[in-house]
Amino acid sequence: MQEFLEGRFFADAARELATDVEFRFPDHSVFCDIRNRNLSFPDISSADLVLYFESPQQARGLLSGTLDPITAFMESRLRANGHLIRVFQLFAAFRRGDANSV
Repeated sequence: MQEFLEGRFFADAARELATDVEFRFPDHSVFCDIRNRNLSFPDISSADLVLYFESPQQARGLLSGTLDPITAFMESRLRANGHLIRVFQLFAAFRRGDANSV
């Protein structure tokens, strides 16, 4: 998942973000931090923004745009801890276009 995130990160779209993020899956989590248009992977155990996914494949599909995040939210297949604006800013930060699709 970390390689996927690194490969899709679009710094220009992340300019408004300043948060740590947990991508939580049923059996593990991946943490990252986005600040000053930079992506890093700190050794942390909690994050301000938490997104709950069914699987890494689902996360890749949602972040790349091959799956619709609005539909996933409405069908309760994607949840977050309440920071909806930042969730969509985060999704934009990983949409580099078709060249890096899943």
